[in-house]
Amino acid sequence: MLSLLILLNYAFVFLYGLILTTTFSNVFKIKKYSVVFAIFFIVDFMFQIILFYKVGQDMLYKLYPLITHIPLILILIFYCKKTWITALASMVCAYLFTLPRHWIGALASISFNESVFVFYITEILITFPLLYFIYRYIAPAIAAIFEEDSKKKWYIVTVLIFYYFFITLLAVYSNLIFSGNRLIIGFVASTFIISFFIFSSLYYRESQNRTHAENDRNLLEIMINQAHIMIDQMKQSQEQVIVYRHDLRHHLAHINTHLERNDISSAKDYIVSISKGIDTTSFATYCENQTVNILLSYYVNVAEKLGISCEVHTHIPEFISIPPVDLCVIIANAMENATRACSMVTHLSKPIIVIKASTQNDKLFLEISNPYEGDVIIDGEMPVTSGDRIGIGTKSIVMAVEKYQGLWEFKTLDQVFYMHVVL
Repeated sequence: MLSLLILLNYAFVFLYGLILTTTFSNVFKIKKYSVVFAIFFIVDFMFQIILFYKVGQDMLYKLYPLITHIPLILILIFYCKKTWITALASMVCAYLFTLPRHWIGALASISFNESVFVFYITEILITFPLLYFIYRYIAPAIAAIFEEDSKKKWYIVTVLIFYYFFITLLAVYSNLIFSGNRLIIGFVASTFIISFFIFSSLYYRESQNRTHAENDRNLLEIMINQAHIMIDQMKQSQEQVIVYRHDLRHHLAHINTHLERNDISSAKDYIVSISKGIDTTSFATYCENQTVNILLSYYVNVAEKLGISCEVHTHIPEFISIPPVDLCVIIANAMENATRACSMVTHLSKPIIVIKASTQNDKLFLEISNPYEGDVIIDGEMPVTSGDRIGIGTKSIVMAVEKYQGLWEFKTLDQVFYMHVVL
């Protein structure tokens, strides 16, 4: 009975370690690899059963790294095409996570007068709950670290490999680690492993968040620089319109000269050249604010060229507290998103973008709405793209709004997407 219980426990710990190893190395969910590892599990476990009855449990325990760990590393390297460091680190992590399992079994055993049956039964019962916890909360970050090519990966892997050989030498090839109080030593070893991995996971996630925040900041700086350039270009165009209007009498005199000479062709060419210049620099007036006029004139013109109508209802004074650059980031990204969505609409002959903006008590209220086709997913108050990613334009809008502790909202209603901003 005890022999069968020991072999059953070997099967559980083998499966436990195999799942964790393949999870840490990011091959667990790949079907063709799963078949190979299933075959490896069956063949290797059958070999373990033979050794158990031929050489005994103690010798099998000593041979375990040779008959299980090394073949597993070789499969990861040569069949799964993982680097040797990823393969080794994944196996080491899985092995070290057997220590908490062993300690929990020892704790239960001591509670029942060091019953061997209780020890093995507890190890078997704790296998899948512990496996789920590691798989759900720790493994994703560890697997991501092993996939990176960075210094922190090498620091973590070096510590793991050292600890693996330390534990193997003291616990497998000698009994020094358990020559004292098994419960205390097992608790210390298990606590170190769990704490180390939790720290590594939290550190990695914090590092990733810091990297994402830095990328977002860099992206926003790029967009702000682009906004500066766009505003300068638009102002230059508007100034050119003023120049055309100021020089209108000179243009008329020049045309009159051609007509007096009966040079009709030259007069027509000159009129055409002036018209083209005015057309490319014309701006509509929607409100008293110059920046809003420039932006809306540009994007309404772009939309209308694509067959998209725009309704503009804006009442914004000449001077507001929001800098032109941040207004550009918000309005430009919102209009680009709306125009892109409308260009994909097929159920309407001419989709309409509605822009509403006004000020009240020194607050700017902005609403831009547009029809869309398909599904829009709002995840955590943010719209996501088909690839389950938040769009760069949307993130830029949110970052610009939150810079002034403003409010933002994205919602859908009857196949119409709404963006609301209060600054």
